Amino acid sequence: MKRALKWGFYLLISSAIFVGTERFCHRATGGFTMINITDPHPYDKRWDSGAPTPEKLAEVREILSQKFYFLAPGGQSYAFRSADDQYVLKLTKHKRMRVPIWANWMPLPDFLEKRRQKTADKKKCIFDATFKSYMIAEKYLPEETGIVFLHLNKSNYLKQKITIVDKIGIEYEINLDDFEFIIQRRAILTYPYFDQFMLEGKVDRVKTGIRKLLHYLVERSKKGVEDHDLCFGTNLAFLNDEPFQLDLGSLRINESFKSPEVYKAKLLEAIVEFRQWLEECYPELIHYFDETVAGMINDPEL
Repeated sequence: MKRALKWGFYLLISSAIFVGTERFCHRATGGFTMINITDPHPYDKRWDSGAPTPEKLAEVREILSQKFYFLAPGGQSYAFRSADDQYVLKLTKHKRMRVPIWANWMPLPDFLEKRRQKTADKKKCIFDATFKSYMIAEKYLPEETGIVFLHLNKSNYLKQKITIVDKIGIEYEINLDDFEFIIQRRAILTYPYFDQFMLEGKVDRVKTGIRKLLHYLVERSKKGVEDHDLCFGTNLAFLNDEPFQLDLGSLRINESFKSPEVYKAKLLEAIVEFRQWLEECYPELIHYFDETVAGMINDPEL
């Protein structure tokens, strides 16, 4: 009995050490590993934007001639910033969109096999919705998203290796033809963008930014594009003082959004979080914000 308790204690301690080590490594690296961006899924014509023109290919190769450094993990990708801070390389986070590889090979009883299949179907839906969103962004919001290049199928025309550097400084050389990725221009997140102008006393620049941001949401809706994960703090930004759609993975086509009644109602829903942030950080702007929103809602031409 004592021996069993001793081994049970050792097993418990070993498990705790393993889990603790795994969580520490996850935090230290932002969850990035090569296996998480690697997947053998086959070519899918739905995600084919066509081979780039010689001019576009030259531009892409020039951008990718520099190192890229880990920036942040996102819901659908790992983001790496270019050495010149002008671009972001987003490598698909396949880990979130597939059943663990080991689970596909493990024999299971029928009731668990059904659960595994249900999980696999759910993961595939996430994958399809994410890649469809990327295509929507490229088609309907090319300027507003700053997409330079989409590479959603493996290819053989890039013929270029690049070096990416993870959060703890480890370098990896990868062949880009073998990975799904996006190149996007780098922008400034909404809240830091406003913070900087407020720090400099440039309140009028902030007011202009607020107005532009609200109008962007309306113009996006007029195109029939819906955002399932609208977050002003993390998913919207500014580039060259214009609103910028940072998050590319949560867009959907919804024709009802083209209706003024719908997009004005959705605007009121969307701004709650943003208004709370303004009220907490810059209450002196609340009156201007409310007046701007009211003017847009009551504008029959909008």
